[in-house]
Amino acid sequence: MVAQDSVDVPLEKNDLRRILAQVDFSERCQQLADYWLSLCSDTALPQRDSIDPARIKSLLPGIIIFEVVPDSSVRVGLSGMDFRGALKVELSGADWIAKTPAKDRAARLKIFSQVAQGAIAFNRWCFTHNVPGVGVAMCEKLLLPLRGRKGLPAIPVLGFVDWSDTKQKAGCNISLDHVAPPELIGRICSQATP
Repeated sequence: MVAQDSVDVPLEKNDLRRILAQVDFSERCQQLADYWLSLCSDTALPQRDSIDPARIKSLLPGIIIFEVVPDSSVRVGLSGMDFRGALKVELSGADWIAKTPAKDRAARLKIFSQVAQGAIAFNRWCFTHNVPGVGVAMCEKLLLPLRGRKGLPAIPVLGFVDWSDTKQKAGCNISLDHVAPPELIGRICSQATP
């Protein structure tokens, strides 16, 4: 995985496919990446309206959709049930940057702004688990750009967290303090600020 600050937005589906192939995703993250890629045209990102929940039903608990105004704000449009169970808080409608630890706010806003402008971001992290014999649980987060609507300042970003390794979320010590901002993968965002 290579983090980039400012690079070119791929305009072709083959470029997006190549970028996604750089990461060995979990099976569930790969399923979402493949579905998202199937919605992309040869030269355009999918719109939020093109997402059919029935086609990704098993992934819905880990889906989160952000509304991003680049370099300004990130709000949670909706979040799946896994977030409430894991973080013990309702995120739908929340200011994501305000929920972020102060030390990570600028980096997180920058990454989300870049994803809203066409980048793809990903990260893995671990949590300690209170269930005897489990120890550490690993999670993955994938952020995929969607096409904005003309005239609206907020651009949707499709997110997914694979909590599958946290088998019993209630036993995890999960906090945003322990989740580093995701990293960009591939060469993807020409509109990002250096």
